[in-house]
Amino acid sequence: MNKLLKKIVICFLMLSLTMELFIFFGGIPLTFAADNIDFDPNGSIKFSTTSTAATTSIRYKTVGFTIARNARCTLTNCAPQQGGAFGVVRVTQYDEVEIGGGKVTTYFQVPVDKVNDALEAAGLEKITNGGQIWFSSIFHVINGSRPDTDFVTLQSIKNAESWADPSKFRQYYDIPVTVHAYFPVTKIYRTSEGAEMYSAKVESSLDDYDKNWPVGKPVDTVRLDKTYSFQGENYKLVKSYVQSKRKLNEQNFVQTGDPERNLKLSERNFTNYLGGTNVVGVYRKITTNPVDPEPDGKAACRPTINPPNEVASPQTAFMDPGAQGHILADDPTNGIHFDATRGIPTSEQLYANTWAMNYLFQHTFGKQQGTITYNCEADLTYVQTWKVKQPNLPGPNGTSIPQPDKEESDTVDVHYTFSFERNYSYWNINNVELYFIDQAEMENYALPDGERITLYPQGYTPPELEMEHDEDVEIHVMPKETGEISYVPPVLASSGYTPLPIPNDEGLLKGMAEGQTGPPDVKNDALDFTWEGSSTKVMDGSTVVENGPDPTQIPAPTKIGSFKSTGEQVLYADQLLIPQTRLNKANTESSGEIQYALHPTTLGGSGDKTFPVSPINTVTVHTPVVNYSLVSDDQPHNQKTVPNMNRSALILERPFTVRIPTSGQHLDAGSYPGYGNRDYAKYYRIKQVRFPFDVYSADRTQFYPSNTWIDIEVPVLDTTFYLPVWVDEGDYQVEFRNIAENAPSDYPMQPEIEAQPDANTDLYYHVASDEVSVEVIGRLYDFEITDIADYNWELVFRRFKDSIAPTWISYWTGTKDIDGDKRGNFPQFTVPIRPG
Repeated sequence: MNKLLKKIVICFLMLSLTMELFIFFGGIPLTFAADNIDFDPNGSIKFSTTSTAATTSIRYKTVGFTIARNARCTLTNCAPQQGGAFGVVRVTQYDEVEIGGGKVTTYFQVPVDKVNDALEAAGLEKITNGGQIWFSSIFHVINGSRPDTDFVTLQSIKNAESWADPSKFRQYYDIPVTVHAYFPVTKIYRTSEGAEMYSAKVESSLDDYDKNWPVGKPVDTVRLDKTYSFQGENYKLVKSYVQSKRKLNEQNFVQTGDPERNLKLSERNFTNYLGGTNVVGVYRKITTNPVDPEPDGKAACRPTINPPNEVASPQTAFMDPGAQGHILADDPTNGIHFDATRGIPTSEQLYANTWAMNYLFQHTFGKQQGTITYNCEADLTYVQTWKVKQPNLPGPNGTSIPQPDKEESDTVDVHYTFSFERNYSYWNINNVELYFIDQAEMENYALPDGERITLYPQGYTPPELEMEHDEDVEIHVMPKETGEISYVPPVLASSGYTPLPIPNDEGLLKGMAEGQTGPPDVKNDALDFTWEGSSTKVMDGSTVVENGPDPTQIPAPTKIGSFKSTGEQVLYADQLLIPQTRLNKANTESSGEIQYALHPTTLGGSGDKTFPVSPINTVTVHTPVVNYSLVSDDQPHNQKTVPNMNRSALILERPFTVRIPTSGQHLDAGSYPGYGNRDYAKYYRIKQVRFPFDVYSADRTQFYPSNTWIDIEVPVLDTTFYLPVWVDEGDYQVEFRNIAENAPSDYPMQPEIEAQPDANTDLYYHVASDEVSVEVIGRLYDFEITDIADYNWELVFRRFKDSIAPTWISYWTGTKDIDGDKRGNFPQFTVPIRPG
């Protein structure tokens, strides 16, 4: 019958599934695994576990299972009792046996009635042998903080305790199980008054399963006796039906009439119900016919469902995600606002955000329209009566005695065949595809890790879809039974001597048949859509009369808001550090794509879909440095009579200081947020100064030849050098360059590189330069009188008259040396001349 049941069905018997039921953590974990899990032929679940006795304080165990018709876990959510109907079974321990070696085997079971209740609750009453269902564990934590709490969702058991490896729990959810379940079929005869006359099991050829029949599969034709003897009376079959052994108050697929005319009354074909099936025959006592002929009538109609024609196939599609993206500055992390489209430095952070439709879908429905032809047969027995003249009897004296007419009768059997039609229409699902957000990828030069970022949904629950679909018209159309046509023609009594003609009662019989045959019951395929807790019955699969209701459509999706506008973070990642290796680059192009996954409940889908994300803004990488350097002006020691105020004075054999600040004016902050007049030390790799003359470090331990680039650590504001005496006096230019962290790696070693004065406002440059004009100046100092030609001073400078031996007395200009340190002479031994 080409059935495509999307009510996903189940697995029952001989289930060899290894599933951990108890695990304890601490030291070396011990694993308690289920062995030989199977469904007993009677439908109960039984399994055993062989394990080592646990000795630790925290364990978990499986206390039951959630059963569903489809998988319930997605990439972001694993809640088996959400997204549709479900059933729950609880496991019960019924035995435990020590097997030696410190091991014990524990036996568990779930009774058949509990299993069937759970399957029915999960909407799996029409399960088919060989189909599939999904098991997810329900856990209890032993000796934990909540020992009697059901942990149903994956996240709840992960968070229940501090497990060593919580990722292991995922394997206990959405376990596919294939069904092999077998249930009994019983044939029962009852009188029309309800007394049971006969009951017997209808046996299959499957010895391994107690001669039961597979669930949801056709049972071989069950033949009911057309007549049956009971307690000395004869009974005739007048009605038959089938019923689930779980619902004994229901009568399904009822047939009535004469078993000689309606073969379906005595020959029943059906599929086996969950829990088993009764096929019931109802019999009426046969009474003795009178001797005199009487009219009689027997009529029955058999419906045939003619194949439908598809008269409409509306299509609805919403397959444009309208995906857009942003790659912008992560202001909360950076602590300062940048407009990434105008400029953002390396070492700052970005965020990536894609927003699009919450889901996509397309579906095509087909309106099926057709007729049911009722082919009817009727056998009427007409009784004709008429007069027959009787001869006179001889009377006395040669007379004749007239005799009264005799009434003659006869029966005529007439067989009628006729037909009539009933219309039907219902809706099929020809195609339905539902797609939910799986991930997005974005690319840009400024992004870390290969210039690409993958975004996974956060706080996003995919939509749910439940579907029932069947191609078989007999599932959708249920003809009403005409039932027994009760008509006995009147006696054709002639007042004359010839029989009355037999009338043609076909029209009368057809009218009676049509009058007691209602329009058929029909049902559509079923399609229910759920999004954010709101459900839409897209196609109603309820049983209605004659015409299935028109379907609606899956609601149009809504678009996720961007983080910039709404703060939504469904596809979002922040703290994306721009690597220091990224050179300045303007308007770098961004690209991206978003992937939607095909929902597992689908019909005709062709896999996941990928769409471009566009537009996405460009990003400009521009790492700023400034250079507003200074050289100290040693005017207090400048002995020039006319100092050059346009140049800093550097005095031979004197220290001097260079100042290289990291703050200053860069681009206008109004047009380029985050730039302006501020400190840019964060973005420097190194500061350098070059003198066109030799210098020493301040402590005179390091010598720097002329025209050497000298590295200055970024945090150092002022650096002092010493000017040696051999430098020629004159005008010089001291050069400075500040190199950005993202400059090519060899820049600090290059003697000449391209640079922009003051600030690299043009992102072509990675270096800001400056020059300071200086003048190197010598000086006269330390004038000393050691002797004079005036003989009045001879004994001051000579030890005695006419001697050349010195007294080592001398007169200095002041008491301090060239560098301002005390020389050690007394004030009385000074010359009253200005130092210099």
